[in-house]
Amino acid sequence: MSSTDIKKDKLVKFEYNSGGVFLQDSILGFDTQKSGVLSFLSEASFLTHDNSITKFITTEENVKLLSLKKRVFTPLTCQYNRPFSIGTLKMELLPSGSSLGGASLYIEHNKNRILYAPYICTQKFSTLRQFQLKKASTLVLGAFLSDEGIKSNRKKEKDRLVEKVKSYLNEDIYPVIVCRQTPIAQEVVHLLSTHSIPVATHSSIHAINKVYESFGSNIGSYSLYSKYTKNKVIILPFNTHKPYPQDRPLLTIKDNCDTTLTYDESCFYLNAYCNIKEIKEIITTVSPREVYIIGPYTKRYCQELSEEDISIYPLYPNGQESLF
Repeated sequence: MSSTDIKKDKLVKFEYNSGGVFLQDSILGFDTQKSGVLSFLSEASFLTHDNSITKFITTEENVKLLSLKKRVFTPLTCQYNRPFSIGTLKMELLPSGSSLGGASLYIEHNKNRILYAPYICTQKFSTLRQFQLKKASTLVLGAFLSDEGIKSNRKKEKDRLVEKVKSYLNEDIYPVIVCRQTPIAQEVVHLLSTHSIPVATHSSIHAINKVYESFGSNIGSYSLYSKYTKNKVIILPFNTHKPYPQDRPLLTIKDNCDTTLTYDESCFYLNAYCNIKEIKEIITTVSPREVYIIGPYTKRYCQELSEEDISIYPLYPNGQESLF
């Protein structure tokens, strides 16, 4: 059989529409907001609509994080590495390494082995359980980094952040850091704590930190931020309703480089998911026959992976090709 024939003969078919990604010929969706379906939830932050789905599969950690938002759900809670079945589907949750409770999903369906892992991170963090993989014939991965994001080095960015904060502290100035509530905020708290830098966190981040700690994660030392906080670096989430102290310098941590903006030394990039090099390593480990790519940079990643000796398929919402 020629490689052209192989590309035409997909082992598994997915439907990707405004409601999310669905495995055809099954009851299963992935990170979907559509009501009335059974959906796997990779991370707690992905469930954005109140009571939008009737039942979802996720980890106990994600359920605990969702409870902070005072939501009422009926999840099917599963532990990592504990295989279970629903109808003809055999499944297992694996740590994705991207956040507390973050998971990838291994599925056996119609004699096919599928690994849904678009939100995986292969970096090792002291605050998170390390990622795991399983061999599969079909692999779903994510494309979330621009060209500049792909080139960025997390260790260098963290070193640069520490140096920047210390330079302010030497002048008795305590900056404000704005970042994602999870997992970046916990990583930054731990990073600054290891350098004995005093930290205060926004109430939402503080509550998430407590959930991390309840599951054994070492966040480090921090306190709860209030308007009376002094002599501490303040960590706030994006889109906070409370304005940050205007008399302090602002540092921003983003997941990805914005190529439309000029270089800004007060902006730092700590990608939450894999770059293209790490994705190639995942493909080598999983040894799939076909790979599906999902995310804002799907087109670019498919081009990067086109030389791999496997079938590469883009997954676009409603079949609309991405710009990148």
